[in-house]
Amino acid sequence: MTKNTLFKIIIFDFDGTIGDTNTCIIRTFNRTLEAMGLPMVDEVSISNLIGLPLRQMYEEILHTDDRGIIDRAFNIYRSLFMGISTTTVTLFPHVAETLHTIHNKGIMMAIATSRGRDSLRALLHTHGIDNYISTDCCEEDVVNKKPAPEMVERILSEMGMSAQEALVVGDTWYDIKMGHDAGCATCGVTYGNHSREMLSAHGADTIIDSFDELLQVINKPSHPNETQN
Repeated sequence: MTKNTLFKIIIFDFDGTIGDTNTCIIRTFNRTLEAMGLPMVDEVSISNLIGLPLRQMYEEILHTDDRGIIDRAFNIYRSLFMGISTTTVTLFPHVAETLHTIHNKGIMMAIATSRGRDSLRALLHTHGIDNYISTDCCEEDVVNKKPAPEMVERILSEMGMSAQEALVVGDTWYDIKMGHDAGCATCGVTYGNHSREMLSAHGADTIIDSFDELLQVINKPSHPNETQN
């Protein structure tokens, strides 16, 4: 794929890319630890792991592979999340109108997320953007989680599209590696959980600072001598 290709599908991460869920995730994560009688941890430690599957986050924080402990944390977190999310989750600036513009261009959109499907679809519906998303691949759908490419490969197979037609957009190096290893172009966003330097170090093809800058990425002319509208 060249940088001038107009993509037929954009595959988005959700947390830190579309939805500003940091406050919600950190609060729910620590309330789970509190409910388990365990000490809470600092926000930076949690933020650095956002984007990984929830069970893996707890494995990293608690330094354990005890499935009983991890499964208990997972279930408590899930039971708390939606109640906390109603007052803490927002869309990042320009997300809704940019998705609307992309949709009107006839470009398909999908989400590849370490979030469970129930909470993902509830959040998409709450914020009025569910009608823009053609399909999703969630934590429960794959064996090999991010940063493995399985989520992207599954979406492409479902939609009958090739890697050369897809752009993967995310805020963490897990998203960039996932897209890269699936053979797709990748775009990192700097307003989420990982820095510009980290995204660049892991091979992001493009990096943007605001969600609406994505329109400049997908509107590049298909030939070097063409001019943008």
